[in-house]
Amino acid sequence: MESEARCAAPLRVFETLRLLGTALQSSSAPSTVWFKESSQKNLRSRDFLVPRGTLKNSFPDGEVPADVIEKLRSLAAPGLPPIKNCLQSEAGLLVQLDRPAVFRQVLKDFTPYLRPPSSADSGPDVVILNCAPLHSNKALEALRLSHLRAVLIADHLAEVLTLQGKHVYRVPAAFCTEVEGFLSQLGISWPSSADAPALEETVSCFKDLLRDCDEDTGDVDSAQSPGAIRVQLKTSAEKHNICLQGYDPNLDFFLGKSVNQWPILYLYFSLRTIIGHRLSVFIHC
Repeated sequence: MESEARCAAPLRVFETLRLLGTALQSSSAPSTVWFKESSQKNLRSRDFLVPRGTLKNSFPDGEVPADVIEKLRSLAAPGLPPIKNCLQSEAGLLVQLDRPAVFRQVLKDFTPYLRPPSSADSGPDVVILNCAPLHSNKALEALRLSHLRAVLIADHLAEVLTLQGKHVYRVPAAFCTEVEGFLSQLGISWPSSADAPALEETVSCFKDLLRDCDEDTGDVDSAQSPGAIRVQLKTSAEKHNICLQGYDPNLDFFLGKSVNQWPILYLYFSLRTIIGHRLSVFIHC
């Protein structure tokens, strides 16, 4: 009966994260942030993770009790994918799903995933899909098979969310016309490079924004990182009275460099574009 009840509910990532967090809290552990694994390499061994640094703030010496691990390993609830294993490693506390069982549940009846949610559980109105590989693809030759996989997943996810009545924004725009044409041949609907903001002006505006976030922010190690901007995240959040609930202490500071600013800048301006909507979900593919 328990298995049938679990199969009847659609499997959701946000519901899984909530249930895993609740399971740890019920074991007298402080509020702990779980992460959904997205690295192709790490997905071979785990699907969800609590980093080792975070565990040190939740358990003595960072060691999770065996009974807590066993509780997570046997966890079962509606909306929760079947769990194959739970263990602690050098990376932290890992949860690996029983993927064959997950695929069977989804493919057995996928209609719940296409059904628009009820008004009582309408979810977010606006969703941003961030396809990370496209940020660095400036030429068709740089588009790898793993990149194409991420683009296809983002495109299919956008279609599913649109069927559920969501307003979906795909970022970034395809900056290379060859990549844009290739995606079009595959039937993938992706924003045009004509929608991208001017890079130099955007970088300048973003630097001004970072400097306004913290008076102590300034250029760091100009010899190695000319023009880099360093923002102490926790200090800046406390200064501006931003709620720190769920803050990961491993995230110490933000270092803005020319090599990594463009993806952040594009996301920032994408958020500004839809600021008038009810943005509740950001999905990284």
